[in-house]
Amino acid sequence: MDLSLHLRIAFLILASVTASFSLRILSLDVPHTIPRGREAQLICSYDLEGEKLYSVKWYRDDMEFFRFVPRDKPQQLYFPLEGIDVDFSKSTKQSVFIQNVQMDTGGKFRCEVSADAPFFKTAAAEKWMVVQDTSGVSRPHFHRILTVLLVAAFFSVIYTNAKRMWA
Repeated sequence: MDLSLHLRIAFLILASVTASFSLRILSLDVPHTIPRGREAQLICSYDLEGEKLYSVKWYRDDMEFFRFVPRDKPQQLYFPLEGIDVDFSKSTKQSVFIQNVQMDTGGKFRCEVSADAPFFKTAAAEKWMVVQDTSGVSRPHFHRILTVLLVAAFFSVIYTNAKRMWA
């Protein structure tokens, strides 16, 4: 057999071995809407397909707020984020509990699961959660939208004044 045939056979074997270990998210359960003041349970079900768990990370609007790493001490880490109050006693490697949900708790939630060395394969899924105030009216991210509008207006005033000054 020539060298190129050996390389092709080795490539096919390697491809079949790596294809059999494909970490995947089975489901992500995030309440679509939830009343303010309640507790929200976010559940990330995954299949490691024979690999060991390295970490599970939770994000809201692309900002990490909770991490579970089985080999670390402590296993659970919290990164302070406005509107997120994690209940550590109920949170696990597959779920995180957010207590006392507030209007600024809502947003896009993402679960990111990583397998351990040597490949550190990662899978992720995301869903939106909207918080309802006590009157039942949904106002997702009202304060964030207002902040963006105020900043835009501020820079518009600065730009207009600079234009006048240089004209």
